[in-house]
Amino acid sequence: MGETISEKTEGRVSYHDSVEEMLPRIREDGMSNAFDRYAQQEKIRCKFCLQGLSCQLCTNGPCRISEKSGQDKGVCGIGGDAMAMRNMLLRNIMGAGTYSHHAYEAFRTLRETAQGKTPFKITDANKLKWMCDTVGIDSKQDVNKMAGEIADHLDVDIPQLPIAVTAPEWMEQKATIDGFFAAAYGAYTRLSPIPFVTGAPGLVKLLTEDVEGLTGGKIALGDDPAEAANNIEAHIISKRKGLGLREAD
Repeated sequence: MGETISEKTEGRVSYHDSVEEMLPRIREDGMSNAFDRYAQQEKIRCKFCLQGLSCQLCTNGPCRISEKSGQDKGVCGIGGDAMAMRNMLLRNIMGAGTYSHHAYEAFRTLRETAQGKTPFKITDANKLKWMCDTVGIDSKQDVNKMAGEIADHLDVDIPQLPIAVTAPEWMEQKATIDGFFAAAYGAYTRLSPIPFVTGAPGLVKLLTEDVEGLTGGKIALGDDPAEAANNIEAHIISKRKGLGLREAD
């Protein structure tokens, strides 16, 4: 199968020759594929969805924005710009989550392969060496040793990642849920304004201190945006140092 990547020209479905070669085989075998399904969906696409102006996230919907006919806000009060942005953000989060899972499976399979526990073999040693050089792993050692070390290097749990979640307007109902979910998932999470929990010191301690020992996540409270930004930056810098990453430019 071809390894080159060509400029996309009329009649092609992909830049990649390998995809162009595989698609006719799939069709000959009567198998479904993304390219044909995309073409079928093109015939029935909703103009509101194409513009990002539809939402089905809660039971008050589905909602659509149509300034021409006077519906300039959803039931929850969200406008067209915010709705389109939220739709795009959610798609990116779902995509990142999916590919993160693929990455975890890939390096765990790489580790198992290095240990001789899979039917696979490492055939592109040069690419493996390049990856090792990139992250500072000795690329002059045995291929299986390199594979095991780079898999260990990539096997990082969410609480170790240099990430933070912020819900600056948590009172919108879904943001509240998302904030607590993020902390439970292991992320540093900033909520503002301060939720109505300050009268329950035990709960405040659980959210801001104890939960870190349970999930690795943490709820940070406060209304000062400058303080929030500084604390988030400090958290990210700390996690980058823990992973041995260089300082960001």
